Amino acid sequence: MKVALFKINNIIRTFNMKKILHIFLFFTVLYSPWTGSALHAEESENSFFSLNEDELNLEKKQLDLLELTVETNLAFRFFHNKIPFYLKQFETKDLTETAEYKYFRALDYYNKNSKSEALLYAVKSAEIDKSYSPSLNLIGVLYTDAGRISEATDYFKRSVKESPWDPTFNYNYANNLYQMNKSEEALHYADTSIQLKSNVKDAAYLKGLILIELNRKKEASFAFDLARLNGLNTEDFIKKYMRVALDTADEIKSLELLTQIESYNDIDSKRMAVAVRMKMGEYAKVKNLLLPFIFTDKANLKDKENYVIAVFKMKGDFQELDRLTADETEKIHLAKLVDTLKNNINPSMPEIRDPILNPIN
Repeated sequence: MKVALFKINNIIRTFNMKKILHIFLFFTVLYSPWTGSALHAEESENSFFSLNEDELNLEKKQLDLLELTVETNLAFRFFHNKIPFYLKQFETKDLTETAEYKYFRALDYYNKNSKSEALLYAVKSAEIDKSYSPSLNLIGVLYTDAGRISEATDYFKRSVKESPWDPTFNYNYANNLYQMNKSEEALHYADTSIQLKSNVKDAAYLKGLILIELNRKKEASFAFDLARLNGLNTEDFIKKYMRVALDTADEIKSLELLTQIESYNDIDSKRMAVAVRMKMGEYAKVKNLLLPFIFTDKANLKDKENYVIAVFKMKGDFQELDRLTADETEKIHLAKLVDTLKNNINPSMPEIRDPILNPIN
């Protein structure tokens, strides 16, 4: 990622912004509908060279709008200090009554956390051009931020309809449908987002969550694999990843995630780590993982069972088990567990050895 950003920065330093823009505009104009006729003037009465002065001014204004839209997009992405300058250029060139200008004003307000003003300008933009997908998407984002999920749905749907190739719009619509409990439909748009841009870690994570909701946990695990491969490493993600690994009995994956899970302080993470350590017979580590909460009312019956087993396997002091907070039913259950453990003690057997650490004599 750093290498990619370094290359982009080098390109921007090497080439004047105008040069980059002019290269882009050359190809954009070359393949635009009106340029096609201009390149074949002898074949059409609607060629560029037959335009009257008013039509030429209109075309120039459209070209100015295109150029300024590209520049302002770049400013919002990479050159934030240039945003006021480019917004002012819309005023200078008499382009303030365009969907693009209203959208950029909305985006500027959104960046400044002025969401009411952002919504006002985004709606104005969509009124000027009902098919302007960036504004439709932004309205959906603003409604989502305000917890108005159902109101956002139509705007995300319309943004995808107008720009079906945009991975972010597809992702947002999938996210919205997931929150509306429409998991099957949401899965389609999450998949589309990934197909359009395979390194979209957020879309892969969302796909995994949707598949969990559909009880397709094996597939969810593969989606989480993709998300992690592309750099997702948040605490919430790792916890869900570990839960899926445990639910699908994917031992190798749970071992890969173990160290990270053990670094988290919440009880649920400790319990997942205990599940892995118990399977490997690491009873001292199990006991240490349980100690922070085992003698509190936060411990459940499964926690207490694991603690009893760990103490027994370590040949520890059973008197410490008296400190466990347990009701009468749990005490009877734990007492039976202790009896079972005592009755199942195997006779001493010859030790299993490793040929390097502990070879046989």
